[in-house]
Amino acid sequence: MGADAVEVDVRVSRDGALVVIHDETVDRTTNGSGRVDELTLKELRSLDAGMGEKIPLLEEVVEAVKGEVVLVVELKVPEAAEPSLKLVSEKGLLDSTVLVSFKREALERVERLDPRAYTGLIHSHPVDPREAEELGCDFILPKYTLVTEDYVSKAHKLGLLVVTWTVDDSSTAKLLKSKGVDGIATNYPDRIIPLRTA
Repeated sequence: MGADAVEVDVRVSRDGALVVIHDETVDRTTNGSGRVDELTLKELRSLDAGMGEKIPLLEEVVEAVKGEVVLVVELKVPEAAEPSLKLVSEKGLLDSTVLVSFKREALERVERLDPRAYTGLIHSHPVDPREAEELGCDFILPKYTLVTEDYVSKAHKLGLLVVTWTVDDSSTAKLLKSKGVDGIATNYPDRIIPLRTA
């Protein structure tokens, strides 16, 4: 579709594997039940995530998008920080990956391990952009309802790029573009991409 980036959510299995799954349990999105961090990789991979698909490993996603688009890895738990950073570094993708999280501890871990890594603070409640700057972030990712021109201006003055989420209709995206955001996360890239040149 021509998207600039792909975003995935990463958690850690009981035996330390990096798996791509949003929820902390497998109940909603697979035919299994239980917490991701209490199941082994073998147990997780035995589940059907829909039409025979398996829960992907972060490494599989990395291989699929490598060289094609920017990879945005949302660290759902702080424990995912170090192994995710290690994986993208080993694959030579440090320059084309952004590690983002709601959890400040996850971002602090990444910053401590490798300050060169691109990071971003996600938030769904009002946050001063200075909090992202103090964490050493390059991006701030507010829920779209929090975006104002003043917010974007303040973030830009701090050297932060503003990527908002999750916007699926073009009229809202157009309004956000007029407020100066640098990017928009969407489930429907085909609807939003035409606004690049609008």
